[in-house]
Amino acid sequence: MAHIEATPRVKATTINREIRRTVEVVSRKRRLLAALMKKGRVQYGFSGDQFNWRSRIRNITVNTNDDMKPLVVTRTNLWKKFSLPKRSLRAGEAISKDERLSNKGSEAVINIVGELTKALTQSITEQLCDDLYNDGNSSSGTCNERIHGVESWCGNTGTEVYDNSVGYGVADPSDTYAGLQTDLDYYGGGTWTAPSDGEWPMGSGDPQYCAISPLLIDYENTCWAGSGNTWAYNWRKCMRFGRTYMESLHNEKVDVYLLNAELYRQALDSLTSEETIEVRSAKGGTMTALGFEAVTFEGTELTFEFGVPASVGYGLIWDKLQLVSWQNQLFQKEDDYAFDVQADELSIDFWGNLMIDSPAFFVKFLGNISESH
Repeated sequence: MAHIEATPRVKATTINREIRRTVEVVSRKRRLLAALMKKGRVQYGFSGDQFNWRSRIRNITVNTNDDMKPLVVTRTNLWKKFSLPKRSLRAGEAISKDERLSNKGSEAVINIVGELTKALTQSITEQLCDDLYNDGNSSSGTCNERIHGVESWCGNTGTEVYDNSVGYGVADPSDTYAGLQTDLDYYGGGTWTAPSDGEWPMGSGDPQYCAISPLLIDYENTCWAGSGNTWAYNWRKCMRFGRTYMESLHNEKVDVYLLNAELYRQALDSLTSEETIEVRSAKGGTMTALGFEAVTFEGTELTFEFGVPASVGYGLIWDKLQLVSWQNQLFQKEDDYAFDVQADELSIDFWGNLMIDSPAFFVKFLGNISESH
């Protein structure tokens, strides 16, 4: 039976300081986590089994005011409640008594602890960075045991909202995130009027029609009328479409386009000599400030990240994302002494989840929607 060893305070403090220092160094190698930390979008010290927040999806009905016409006053449910559980990541290693005795009288044991701490922290950081894109609802492998990353709200029905030679290639959203459905007008009470040559998001209507629905853009659709139905030909039009309708629908500006590395490479390869003036180094941008490669396309940063699913890209708004932790730092150290095997055991863990204001504030670029999710 194992028991908790009375670890000296100095040792514990030193290891915890090492964890924080290592997290900052390692996280700079991965764009999304580094940007969330830079932007102050990581919060600590949550409690309870889950966390809840509300998003307003409706406006109050405004009536015309004819002379002597009574005002009809009703109660309107303006909000929807989101609810997510905490999820965890854990990694551990052990140092046997034999290892400690073999290094008696030297500082090698301290070095071993330090190196294991760095290796554990780097490993769990890499996993967390990958999980920021995880579908926390998926039954594939251990996906539904890990955090609710970006793919958790990007599912679709496999069909276009509107798909013909004069329409636009927008996938019909359909997913469950934090207990709510992302389908267009799923909760009713909304109407949408579109022009004759298009469909949502073109046109106008009630905010509740798409208040929980992401904008999913199929860059392989024939509607873009490019020289070919590929990302390399259509990415400019798709990004303009995403930027325009994010501002039109929700009065928000996309801060960064975060792409799979191959999509980023194809975008740069497709540039003509005339476009090199328009697409340039992203001076003053978040990614450039963090030391990452990025370019600016019509005022918005464009970059890439290991871990973004193949053939996929996202349009993100920083203040709509928040990584929450149930602990007072991103990763926490625990240690123990296993009496039965005479070994010091060291573990590092993360307890938290990725919280968003609403799926409506996200753009996804994908190809061939029938195979997208």
